[in-house]
Amino acid sequence: MTAPELAALYPAGRYYAYRRTGRPLSGVRETVIRLSRGYPVEGKAPFLLRFGVRVAARWLERRYYNVPEYRAGGSLLDVGAGAGDYLAVVRALGWAAIGVEANDAAAASARAAGLNVVTGNVAEAIAGGSVTGPYDVIRMHHVLEHVTDPVGTLRLAATAAGRGAKLCVAVPNAAGALARLFGRYWYHWALPFHRSHFNVKTLRELLRTTGWRPTRTFFLSAPQGLVRTVLRWLRCELGIDVTLRESTERLLGKALRPAISLLDFLRLGDNLVVEAVKH
Repeated sequence: MTAPELAALYPAGRYYAYRRTGRPLSGVRETVIRLSRGYPVEGKAPFLLRFGVRVAARWLERRYYNVPEYRAGGSLLDVGAGAGDYLAVVRALGWAAIGVEANDAAAASARAAGLNVVTGNVAEAIAGGSVTGPYDVIRMHHVLEHVTDPVGTLRLAATAAGRGAKLCVAVPNAAGALARLFGRYWYHWALPFHRSHFNVKTLRELLRTTGWRPTRTFFLSAPQGLVRTVLRWLRCELGIDVTLRESTERLLGKALRPAISLLDFLRLGDNLVVEAVKH
């Protein structure tokens, strides 16, 4: 598949990562994120809120794994920035943040919102001097499974990373319970969008061979994978075609959240996250 053919799979108006929500940090959510990730908080946070954050510290650390811990004057590179929603969040938290995005329309949407997003892939951005680093944090949130050269992508990211820089990679877990149970009906195979698939062993080994040292591995999955996997199985195996409204799917997802959390606890969830530091 050529690069233009691959790009055509991701229409800017429909592919979820290219739809800008524009939801800023605000209110209690911003305060919780700041308290749980070590950021300064203006004024004095209510006692009950601070107490709740301390009690739920471990859960919140994973819930907001995408938000790096506070670092004054820190720089961040988001590979696969989409329309820039994540960049807007970390910029509001004080990071000097830049994104790289292959889709022209999505990158243009981010720039129109005042965000620093370069069109292209990491190799093009580095070659063109748009991404020079060194960066303190690099994020690849559900990007690695889409690229044609994950090895080269990770190596190039390492060249843009500063000494001791942190990398956060999230990918579907091909060794998860749903992938094993439902086989070809697993929602996150997502062919032809996903070009590669990983499990804990393969992803950690890939990181080690491309200039990174894995430091933490955990799972944090969404119920969507289970719901859509079961719907696909019903349609293909039993001929039962069920279409759910978005609101119904959300409610069903909330009901299934305990089961998804249990799979994550057992390290069998759909969403695999590995954090690493540069060698």
